[in-house]
Amino acid sequence: MKYTSKLIFICAYAFLFFSCNNNSTEWEYRKLLPHSASQIKEFYWKDGFLPDYEYYLRAKIDQRDFNWYCDSLGLELHTDVSKYTDEIGNLNTIGGYAEELKEWWNIDGNNDSLFVWQNGHEWNIARYYNGYLYLYAHEH
Repeated sequence: MKYTSKLIFICAYAFLFFSCNNNSTEWEYRKLLPHSASQIKEFYWKDGFLPDYEYYLRAKIDQRDFNWYCDSLGLELHTDVSKYTDEIGNLNTIGGYAEELKEWWNIDGNNDSLFVWQNGHEWNIARYYNGYLYLYAHEH
């Protein structure tokens, strides 16, 4: 009986830990949007066991708010001389769910005017395109 109680406690603790220890990064991106943001769409996929995730956010904002948003996330303008510690192939704005998101993820995949933050295998990539913020964040 003593071991059964311990086993139940450990299982309950593990369940709470894994269900509550969610990488809340995907929610922080939306919380940072200015109050004036409209037409907000988002999608995310998370592995569940590994830290891998993909997060997509589109919001109608003006250029000034986009600049503020990028500053808030520590994003810097990507240039031809920008250096990254991960494979440059991860610098994209299309991701793995282009087919599922084709109704609202209307970005051409061009690397012009990208604002980037990268740490290890984690990337935050934003672009202002046709009056919208497009943010693609991922970890692999």
